Amino acid sequence: MIALRGALIAGVVWSAALAFPHQAVFRSSVDLVRVDLLVVRDGRPVPGLTAQNFEVLDNGVRQEIERLYFEEVPIDVLLVLDNSSSVAGEKLGDLLKAGHAFLDGLRPGDRAGLVSFSSLVHLRADFTGDLDAVRRALDATTPSGSTSLLDALYVGVMLPGRADARRLVLLFSDGLDNTSVLGWQVLGVAGEADAVIYSVGIKRAGAVLEKPNNQLLQSLAEATGGRLFYADTSRRLSDVFAEIVQEMKARYLLTYYPRGVAGAGWHTLQIKLKNARGDLIARHGYYVPEK
Repeated sequence: MIALRGALIAGVVWSAALAFPHQAVFRSSVDLVRVDLLVVRDGRPVPGLTAQNFEVLDNGVRQEIERLYFEEVPIDVLLVLDNSSSVAGEKLGDLLKAGHAFLDGLRPGDRAGLVSFSSLVHLRADFTGDLDAVRRALDATTPSGSTSLLDALYVGVMLPGRADARRLVLLFSDGLDNTSVLGWQVLGVAGEADAVIYSVGIKRAGAVLEKPNNQLLQSLAEATGGRLFYADTSRRLSDVFAEIVQEMKARYLLTYYPRGVAGAGWHTLQIKLKNARGDLIARHGYYVPEK
């Protein structure tokens, strides 16, 4: 287990940035763009679509879809879980049950990892196909301290997954970030990284959610083509986590070779549905670094 603390995290995450450069949606070695997307109707995923149901514009230029994947691509999913003192007690038990329910929903060939955060950020399990090892790491968590959500998220999106797998991050927090060294610039890093972020918070009926936390979780989901879920009580976390893993299996992976657009820089993506009804959820673009 690796623990990152206080001012030391700045050096650690800088080292991580050098060791693991942003795994952007753009695959520079083959000039292949991979876009992970979800189509929902009445809140439920829509299966059975084909490449003919999508239109892709890259910086306004229509692209030819190379392939549309549905269930064939394995998942590398990282659990990034709040382990601050506010999670102690019954809430911790509910969170552990939810984590187990999530892992139980993964398929053979999928991998998982675990980052927990309080004042410290702990890499408790790197990506592995040994899900029992992740379960043991999950059960070993002990809540304490405050909340360094952004630091933990940065470490999470910088961890490299497999080139042939889909990268997903499941982020849970029940409170405000109050001790991170890094700031909201992490949103930019998350938007450029090749990972979809599902954010989960707790919003009790009649309670007013802290506005900054709401904005942060929502912005993370939108920037990466993920979604934001709320549980009205920690006892509902297992249901929410199980729903997320099922939804992740219902996402599409669209690929194309960009033509007629400049290589380096920010690419704005517009993906539209054709001859199908539903709401399409995907990242709004990708970044290609200078070679």
